[in-house]
Amino acid sequence: NRISLTKSNVALISLSIDNSDTDRIAGSVSNASWFVPLSGDRATFSATNPAPQFGNYTLTIPGTPGSTSSPAGTSFGTLNVSAAGNITFAGSLADGTKISQASAVSKDGSWPLCVPLYSTNGLVLGWQTFTNTSADDLSGPVCWIKTAQANAKYFPAGFAFIPSLSGSAYLAPTLGIPAINLPLANLIFTDGGLSQSYTNLISILSNNKATNIAGTKFTLTVTPKTGVFSGNFFNPGNGKTVPISGVVNQKLNSGAGFFLSTNLSGQV
Repeated sequence: NRISLTKSNVALISLSIDNSDTDRIAGSVSNASWFVPLSGDRATFSATNPAPQFGNYTLTIPGTPGSTSSPAGTSFGTLNVSAAGNITFAGSLADGTKISQASAVSKDGSWPLCVPLYSTNGLVLGWQTFTNTSADDLSGPVCWIKTAQANAKYFPAGFAFIPSLSGSAYLAPTLGIPAINLPLANLIFTDGGLSQSYTNLISILSNNKATNIAGTKFTLTVTPKTGVFSGNFFNPGNGKTVPISGVVNQKLNSGAGFFLSTNLSGQV
């Protein structure tokens, strides 16, 4: 099929069923200047053929520590796979952008993550694979692109990099049980224009709130249903209170997220 994007820009899309696997298609998208391969999977799961990946997940996409030209904080999200294999994903990128996607998991455990961003001036995309390793239950490379936008509050010059997404199955705790087992842990705030990094000694209590043992003033609460945490911390460098957000990772018994300063992204 030929698609006219503009009068002078026509894309040719070619698709065919994979002869070795009729649940897959392969092909390409091209024009006079470029060529890219295209692949896709049939959604094979149903109520009578449930997806083995059924359940809830939390996931993170790391930024670039120390960077001032792209997000240094950790992007995060939550994901649900229904018994029929339908995926519902919602997240927050570490430049403050909210993202969401409805998709499906393939029979080999692949998720095609693709979300257009910034009014079509960027995107995140990459095939993600459901696994069951000691490190994660979901992983894959993510291409995150933002083109230059002079009026953008964060990173107006744009950026492009390829971090690795990592996710963990998430089981909501029963009442009185913390979502993550951290009776003693470090809570670290770094980058994002801070004059220095700050490390707090904390404990996650049975009510899923963190208590401060030592360090700068902060609040942090984990939502048991989703594994998302939110709160704020006091920045001694400028005397301001800074909002924070992120998710816990039950497999690694840790958590990560980000905060935003005037024009930069920091890591939690």
